[in-house]
Amino acid sequence: MPDIGLYEAIELYKRWGLAILPIAHRSKKPLVDWKPLQRRKADNAELGKWFGNEHHKNIGIVCGRVSGNLVVLDFDKLAAFQEFGGKWKELRGTDVQEETPVVKTGRGFQVYLRIRQIVNKRRLTGRLDIQGEGSYIVAPPSIHPSGAVYQFMNPQVTEILQIHSLVDLGVELPEGPVGDKQANYQTNHNEVTEIAQLVAPHWKQDYRHELALSLSAYLAKLGWALPMVKEVIKRASKDDNEPKDRLRAIEDTFAKIKGNQPVRGFKGLEEILPKATLDRVELLAKNARVSPLIRKVDEIRLSKGQTFLKKRHIAEVVNDELNERGKFLRTPGDELFYFNGSVIPLDAPDFKALIERQFGLNPTETEGR
Repeated sequence: MPDIGLYEAIELYKRWGLAILPIAHRSKKPLVDWKPLQRRKADNAELGKWFGNEHHKNIGIVCGRVSGNLVVLDFDKLAAFQEFGGKWKELRGTDVQEETPVVKTGRGFQVYLRIRQIVNKRRLTGRLDIQGEGSYIVAPPSIHPSGAVYQFMNPQVTEILQIHSLVDLGVELPEGPVGDKQANYQTNHNEVTEIAQLVAPHWKQDYRHELALSLSAYLAKLGWALPMVKEVIKRASKDDNEPKDRLRAIEDTFAKIKGNQPVRGFKGLEEILPKATLDRVELLAKNARVSPLIRKVDEIRLSKGQTFLKKRHIAEVVNDELNERGKFLRTPGDELFYFNGSVIPLDAPDFKALIERQFGLNPTETEGR
């Protein structure tokens, strides 16, 4: 039996400031167009129309800004939830169920949080879904398609915990570059290492905070992914006694840029780094933006005696085509391309054959398409 009735749940979610939507019975499918509900909450008249005297409906909650920056950690497996709970207790000294609502779903568990920074929907490692901006969840007392009832595991907790960042809970988000569009490249780890080595000698007491902010802003504006920027800062600040503060500052910088707020990037670096050092950092940072797929196409063309410096357009076309039909993967020491259920190393002959035959694109061409 559910631990909370439908109308009681509606009143609870309204008190929590959450945006509610109707879901089909024993389903996860919304009964209305929920996109407008990402910008506004339904009023009482709408709620009455949706639910009225109808008890056989599921109820959903829209995540993100409209619900006060609601983020729900959605665990598919008990082991993943228990691992997270252990990390929570290690970091906060309490059980997760003592601090914020936790829901038992049809197959797993959900943890409700409010996070000051906007967090978009994403999947981590196949064991955890981050339900944030651009997503919704099915909530108690809904019935899962399997027949299981969504239930609060800790109904005694009456408020949603607000935290600064998921990093505070040990959850690292593999965010892409700042902006509306996600770029197709990932930063080269060699460039991460060299930039960190160049910056480290200047990581001094009076400058380190400004250096962290300026460097992260500069790299973010170039399109570097957040995890790679964090890695640069971690390596450059290995003797820093306030590493968590630095990482929070980086996340704040990314959020400001995404919100089109002014931040100091290159100008700040000019005031701290010697010109020769800054010139080298700039070269490495800009070079790192080139997609590994484009680099590989360039290499193939060079092996055929073709230039790529003046005729890169065809490599960019190949890159776009590849990313429409497959997925670039990066693992430690390996650059791979996932296509039609198979993983192909970029250095393998099969990759060259793929872009020449499967996609009908010849990387030795010098004319753009």
